[in-house]
Amino acid sequence: MKFLSLRVLLLSSIHCCADEAQSLAEKQKAYPALVASIETKRLKFDERWSTASATQQAPILIEARSFLEKTITEDLFPYWMGTTWDFNGVSQKPGGGAIACGYFVSTILRDAGYKVERAKLGQQASQIIIKTMTTDDQIKITSNSSMENMVQVFKNRGDGLYIVGLDSHTGFVTVKGDTITFVHSNYYTPPRAVSAEPLQGRNPFADSKYRVIGKLAGDESVKRWITGVKIELRKRSFILAC
Repeated sequence: MKFLSLRVLLLSSIHCCADEAQSLAEKQKAYPALVASIETKRLKFDERWSTASATQQAPILIEARSFLEKTITEDLFPYWMGTTWDFNGVSQKPGGGAIACGYFVSTILRDAGYKVERAKLGQQASQIIIKTMTTDDQIKITSNSSMENMVQVFKNRGDGLYIVGLDSHTGFVTVKGDTITFVHSNYYTPPRAVSAEPLQGRNPFADSKYRVIGKLAGDESVKRWITGVKIELRKRSFILAC
């Protein structure tokens, strides 16, 4: 009976691993199609934008912003959950290999349709990533600020998607009402993997002293996404911490 129980347990484990492997293979097969569908949608926005008057462009901008934020948070992020973190990770396949925090950010941005050089952007300091992807009016820098204050900063700046830069880390923060979520390739143990967790808790955001936040989908950022303009690095004119 003991050996029979062990055999059942072993077979169950094998089936479980096989199911996980199949699920991962299916996910990796589906991901390129998702990325292609996002690009198709972006091109349709670009076509409408190029023939619209200034008045007609305003609602297109609102629609594109909503699509972009929803696509990143509800479509792209879930694919990457659980992908292993590694300081040198450069994976382009969700769930396969490993991915560093900067590469997670740059890969998501590229796959969302921003025309960025994934490797070059992913290797930059987090503050440069943020300055490259947004405009100065969308950026706030704090030093030694309490988490209660940081929560209020996000609430004051409103719902949406943010890129955040920390002492030695980067990721995204999503804000929807009172729900503020930190999405990143997490080097803490556990999970040492891409994860989504409450902003307040034991994580690199809470433990960081220096924090830079940049709201991604400001008007200029969305315009660059719509038109598919190549995005070059911005390295100068840093804002002082406060």
